[in-house]
Amino acid sequence: MKTIYWIGYIFFRSAGKAFYNLRLVNEEKLVQGGGVMMAANHESFLDPPLIGISHPENVTYLARKTLFVGLGKWLYTKWDAIPVDQENPDMTGLKKIIKALKIGKKVVMFPEGERTLTGHLNPALPGVGLIVAKSLATVQPMRILGPEKLCLEARGK
Repeated sequence: MKTIYWIGYIFFRSAGKAFYNLRLVNEEKLVQGGGVMMAANHESFLDPPLIGISHPENVTYLARKTLFVGLGKWLYTKWDAIPVDQENPDMTGLKKIIKALKIGKKVVMFPEGERTLTGHLNPALPGVGLIVAKSLATVQPMRILGPEKLCLEARGK
């Protein structure tokens, strides 16, 4: 695990347990080997690190391209984030995601593409199916139950 990633991992895991009673339900259902798309609902800014700390290894994140400026560019790059242009989607981001999955990385993805402001799921974006079809990666369904409870649930087999 990269040092800066490890520091973030320890920080978010410790904060989740100390302040929010963070727990992972069905941990035995987490897919361990190969490329895995970790797909979850998205309600808060804490969601990416919450999903990431479910695995004790580096995971790859998707992040809005606008976050890659100044200190954010350095930090998100160190945290293995892939910039995604939500305003003008192109194949560059999709290719990077597919490549990451093909080489066996775990990629955190929110199929809705953005946070929900109502707490209800929004429709999934069309690129998700394309990524799965092209990468042949396993999809690990996950959900975050209540930001106030901070409970992660692994779904699937």
